[in-house]
Amino acid sequence: MKKIVFSSFTKYPSESVGGPNKIIYQIIKRLNKDSFNVEFMSADYKLNSDQIKNLIEDHFRFNTIKKMGERFYNKYFLARKLFTSSLYLKYYFFKKHKKWSLINDEGDILHSHDSFSFYYLYKNFNRKLLTIHSKGRIVDDLTDFFPQLKNNKKLLENLNQREIESIKNAEVIVFPSNAAKELFFEKMSEKELKEKSLVIHNGVDVKLIQSIELKPEHLKLKEKNKKLFLTVSKLSKIKRVDLIIKSIKELKEKKFPAKLIIIGEGPLENELKQLCEKLQLTNDVIFMSSKRNDDVISLMKCADAFIMASEKVIFDMVVLEALACGCRVIVNKDGGNCEIIDDGVNGHLVDIKSSTDLAEKIFSIDYEKNLDYSETWQKIDIENMFNNYLNLYK
Repeated sequence: MKKIVFSSFTKYPSESVGGPNKIIYQIIKRLNKDSFNVEFMSADYKLNSDQIKNLIEDHFRFNTIKKMGERFYNKYFLARKLFTSSLYLKYYFFKKHKKWSLINDEGDILHSHDSFSFYYLYKNFNRKLLTIHSKGRIVDDLTDFFPQLKNNKKLLENLNQREIESIKNAEVIVFPSNAAKELFFEKMSEKELKEKSLVIHNGVDVKLIQSIELKPEHLKLKEKNKKLFLTVSKLSKIKRVDLIIKSIKELKEKKFPAKLIIIGEGPLENELKQLCEKLQLTNDVIFMSSKRNDDVISLMKCADAFIMASEKVIFDMVVLEALACGCRVIVNKDGGNCEIIDDGVNGHLVDIKSSTDLAEKIFSIDYEKNLDYSETWQKIDIENMFNNYLNLYK
């Protein structure tokens, strides 16, 4: 039996989270436990094989204090100001470095889903796989989210060197889209590193998603003669939820009745709610905190369209889930979206430079026209992604 360790920098594997931890959850759920002894590691958790089993069976419970800390950050401005200060971020990365440096795990296969956790673990494993989910180099990704980090050049250089060491020592580097791969390597000249990389598109459990029933309480959110739109994302700047809200205002001015549901939490929550008040949209926009995956799927099934306006799109899982539902998607014509969406065939692409661009696209769509998802469902099925990874493990 081979020991395989999955790692991400923070948090834990779950069906109801986004990013790498959702991918890890989907993979470990499908691995044959008679062939692999599966463990997981992050700065927050170390899960052994028994805990992994309980996690998959939905019996494992995570530290509520850590969950509350994130909500505290999302809700309170002063908390965000403290936790995003240059001084605190320096302390944060030093603390994580100290914690990771004490870990001395080993095994047959390491599959890290970020370059930092890989950096601390790779030396004690026979086979070393690295999946990059970030929007470009990790330093660029961090400074997009924490602009104040740009003032700490020594820390950034340190983090950059760790990432370079990781990708040089990875046996295979995997990206979830061609767009992600090109974005990562655009500032890097080492040809040999690009040559050992490959693309494995993210996947979702199409059959499971299609089996989830629409919940009656969600159906009640629909209003007669009013289009219902949905977006699901972290409420941060790069997600551009403000553009979606402003597009609802412009649709209202065009006498196009629309209602928007926003699912998610993040540092811009209060700011976005204030924007709705300013635009007199408090009755037209509903904010919901993060939901279980089956609730999100149910809401997708009753929405007239799912909208995402994000910049630097890699390959959003939530867009794939909407497609698996047969929900009409309206997304930014950027990055990985173009690898899965054929405009007018299985969804709608729009070059979103402003809320007006988005409003005009929403307004122009024939919502009575059926879209063709048959090939899309085959392409995004989770088994394709899992089998590609399983081949790498073997």
